[in-house]
Amino acid sequence: MRFLVHGEGNSDVGTSEENQGPLLDAVRWVVDQVLEAAPPVPVSYCFPSKADLQNALSPRGGRLRAMRRTDEDKEVAVFRFQARALATLASEKSDSGAILFHDCDFTREKVNPDQRKARYKAIVCAMERGFREADFKNGVPMVPRPRSESWLLC
Repeated sequence: MRFLVHGEGNSDVGTSEENQGPLLDAVRWVVDQVLEAAPPVPVSYCFPSKADLQNALSPRGGRLRAMRRTDEDKEVAVFRFQARALATLASEKSDSGAILFHDCDFTREKVNPDQRKARYKAIVCAMERGFREADFKNGVPMVPRPRSESWLLC
């Protein structure tokens, strides 16, 4: 069983099997819990780069085409594009799952505190939509909010 994992920060989920972030430990724990009753299956994780994601859709029109036909905020549409590209890569390689990580602490984004819940939901929905557009059922949006991310790290 293999999972493609892509995230916004190198320090969160990591960049390779050798350079794993602390949130990948949470992912491993969940996978182990789910597989506990099943026969032992080797599990591995692959970390495609941003360039890999961009190349995944470029033969079919790429990022601009993926974002052009939408009423979504362009910053949110990027998550749909990333999810669709990650799902496309996973489907091509017959991978078991895909996990797309994005922080929701809003440290890099200018989001009004009153709009944070709506922004969070928009990010998660955009990722889910991207996985659906690629007809990929094993895509997981991993969008912890500051409090849940703290608990995962603890």
